[in-house]
Amino acid sequence: KLSNHFPVDVVVMAGGRGNRLSPLTDNTPKPLIVLNNKPIIDYNYDVLLNLGVNSFYISINYLKNQIKNHFNAKISSKYVNFIEEDKPLGTFGSLSLINDFKNDNVLVINSDILTNIDFNLFYEKFLESNCDIGLVSVEYNTQIPYAILIEENSKLSDFKEKPSYSYLINTGIYLLKKSSILDIPHNEFYDATDLLKKYLDDNKNIYIHKTKKYWKDIGKIDDLNQARIDVLNIF
Repeated sequence: KLSNHFPVDVVVMAGGRGNRLSPLTDNTPKPLIVLNNKPIIDYNYDVLLNLGVNSFYISINYLKNQIKNHFNAKISSKYVNFIEEDKPLGTFGSLSLINDFKNDNVLVINSDILTNIDFNLFYEKFLESNCDIGLVSVEYNTQIPYAILIEENSKLSDFKEKPSYSYLINTGIYLLKKSSILDIPHNEFYDATDLLKKYLDDNKNIYIHKTKKYWKDIGKIDDLNQARIDVLNIF
């Protein structure tokens, strides 16, 4: 029994091949790779389940039966539906295949993200923003390992020694009003960035939820190795 209720439907993108994690993903789907005795996909699933989410859709393709079996074995399996992609549909394309959302807002998250963001706070701020779509953003810092030269007419005017820059990056965690899913073409490849571009072109506001919480996209072996260390400290 859920002790509280978090009124969103959650769509987890779990259909990818995970080529960059090969050979680990040759026989195991990326979402089921284990971090500290727990599959990657279960971290966000458990957090959201404990918040009170009772409507999950898991978009599957590659080695889909393993993912199905994993969730069907859970006591909470009654809250889980599967969207089976016959072809890759991008980040948002499979949303067009769902016509029975229970709530007015939908949280979309990639299955290979390790994070301890406050989903409740994201939801509250999204509602306050009155936007049709919101995304979670973290700061990404990068340092250029060389001196940057500033020139005028082929003459050196100044230089910066190994400067560092800070950017806001997209984490792959979104909230959408259910009504905005009607803007996604049916059963076609359609990425989140396609909808973001459409809304920018239409002068619609997009909410950015900035957080300093932990976030890692586990796309490569290096990311996986780092996540196996980080996971011991972030929950």
